Amino acid sequence: MFLRRKIEKTLDDYYKNPDAKILMVEGARQIGKSYIIRKTAKAHFRYYVEISFSNASFRNIFQNIQTIDRFYLNLTGFFGNRLHNASDTIVFKSAILMNR
Repeated sequence: MFLRRKIEKTLDDYYKNPDAKILMVEGARQIGKSYIIRKTAKAHFRYYVEISFSNASFRNIFQNIQTIDRFYLNLTGFFGNRLHNASDTIVFKSAILMNR
């Protein structure tokens, strides 16, 4: 329970920091990383999307991306209009599987 509280506080502090851009959470398999990220993201953001690179369809989102606008356009095509502004977030899973 202590570790869960510690990571929750770390994530809460990160989400509250207006200058924070990217956070990488590493750890062994099956210890609750995805669970705790989902739980805290739901508490802090109106919307969030979760992209798992183990799914080939999600990997295609990143094909021929030249601009951030194109990236968001591809996401919108895949998820619908669920990302609107800074009150939203994107969660990437299994990024180590990405070759680029």
